[in-house]
Amino acid sequence: MSAHLPEAEEYGKGWLNGGNRFEYLEPVKVGDTITAIGKVVDVYEKTGGSGSLLFIIFETEYFNGHGRLVARLRGTAIRR
Repeated sequence: MSAHLPEAEEYGKGWLNGGNRFEYLEPVKVGDTITAIGKVVDVYEKTGGSGSLLFIIFETEYFNGHGRLVARLRGTAIRR
């Protein structure tokens, strides 16, 4: 997971990857300096047949050395 949420470590016993979606907006070239900025977008709980699950939706934006957004990652981490 790109954005750390310490409280989630106390929930459940393990992590699942709920999927990642990448959006590529501009080419990245060899030698480019890339800066990543991540944030938690949403956190919610669901109860299923195997018990409670904690869903953490996060987004990471990647910028080149000119400050232009070159890529975006939106993902779901699941704690069970």
